[in-house]
Amino acid sequence: MFVILLIPIGIAINFVGAQITHALKLPVYLDVIGTVLVGALCGPFFGAIAGGLTNVVTSITAPTELPYAIVSMAVGIVAGFAGKKNQFKSVKGTIITGIFVWAIVLVTVTPITALVYGGATGVTGGSAITTFLIATGKGLWTSVFSSALITETLDKFISVFVVYYILKSIPKRTVLKFPLGKTYLGEEAQATDTNTEW
Repeated sequence: MFVILLIPIGIAINFVGAQITHALKLPVYLDVIGTVLVGALCGPFFGAIAGGLTNVVTSITAPTELPYAIVSMAVGIVAGFAGKKNQFKSVKGTIITGIFVWAIVLVTVTPITALVYGGATGVTGGSAITTFLIATGKGLWTSVFSSALITETLDKFISVFVVYYILKSIPKRTVLKFPLGKTYLGEEAQATDTNTEW
């Protein structure tokens, strides 16, 4: 029940973040915070669903977002496995998660941007960076990868740390209602679970 409720909340968080960055043409995206949150609390399967559906929704106003559904799904899967491994309980674990999220995004987003859109979608600050690099004589793939390296590094670490602080602020009783709740609270969760009415 709580998983079903969290997925649309995650999608809404992603949608708002994406709309803000599109409107302001910021060199970040802020469109996976909700996906990471769903993955962290509910696991890789639901993280992937939240990620994929996010791109379906955002493509209504920004059609260029649809091919990137695979990127968002990959982020949800990585966040889900990080949640299972209890990585969001510490700063160190969150940094490690950020590295894996950042890496999977670079691997998936670069070929989509280069092959589907010829290097730039024209709707984000990242596209402006790519266009500038190409204008300076850099090759297409080098420009796309360099642009992604700049924008995705900042964006993904911001995203995972936002989720880290969200998780710290959620009451323990609420966390326990999600599939990975016990993983976060460990032995404390077991004790709480026995005293909690569902």
